[in-house]
Amino acid sequence: MTAPLDIAPGMAAVLAGLCVGIAGIAVAGILAPRFLWPGTVRRIPETPADLPDWRWPWLVVVPPTVVLFKLVAFPLLWMGVSPSLWLAFAVSSASGLVSGILAWWVLCRRLGKPASALGLKLPSWKPHLALLPILGYPLGFSMIILAGLFQIFVLKQPVPSPQLVMKALKGITDPKLRMFAVFAIAVVAPIAEEILFRGVLFRALRHRWGFVAGMVVSAACFSAMHRDLDHFLAIFLLGMVLAFLAEESKSIFPGMCLHAMVNGGAVWLVWNLPV
Repeated sequence: MTAPLDIAPGMAAVLAGLCVGIAGIAVAGILAPRFLWPGTVRRIPETPADLPDWRWPWLVVVPPTVVLFKLVAFPLLWMGVSPSLWLAFAVSSASGLVSGILAWWVLCRRLGKPASALGLKLPSWKPHLALLPILGYPLGFSMIILAGLFQIFVLKQPVPSPQLVMKALKGITDPKLRMFAVFAIAVVAPIAEEILFRGVLFRALRHRWGFVAGMVVSAACFSAMHRDLDHFLAIFLLGMVLAFLAEESKSIFPGMCLHAMVNGGAVWLVWNLPV
């Protein structure tokens, strides 16, 4: 079976090499400040109050509860509510906001911990707030392309079709609905998902199992939550990049910025590319 993509294997190899090079440069740029200015970019230990030392039952209960909020549209449909994109984005925004507030209430407010236990704090080195998203974008984009090339030329799978939400976005012409879609996809989703997957899961698993295990497991859960098998690998790699930024900055704010850039960029491409 030949690769079902109109690109020669040789060109695909060149593209893969280019992506690896870009990813390497981005990683070097992310790590460079700690070696160039070791006295300024120092890894300040977290205070005991900031440590995500939640007990296992909370980690088992909170993520499934959040996923249930993502499925709240189904009971509405069973109740006879007419499906529409307005409803879909409203439910998505509401579930995202509620899930983020729920995670904060259960794991911080109720247990007497500050919001910084979820990584909701500025990076210890303030320039990371801008530097990490800027360098993380080419890193994440390269990972997404490499995932696609791997699926097509190594696993011999068909070209992944666009995600369902992107297909739905293509036909939107109402300016108000477009603005609402951008709000739901590029604002609410990055905030809520970073709180859950990097603020709760990654930080808690990092505290118990170490960086690599925390990064891999949280990225796998992040990808599984999207319920999109065709793009599982791409979303998984993006989740690893976001965990890497959280590890480097000890904050989830750079990851929120990158996540918003990735989602916003995808929406822009859907509305501007003739595909």
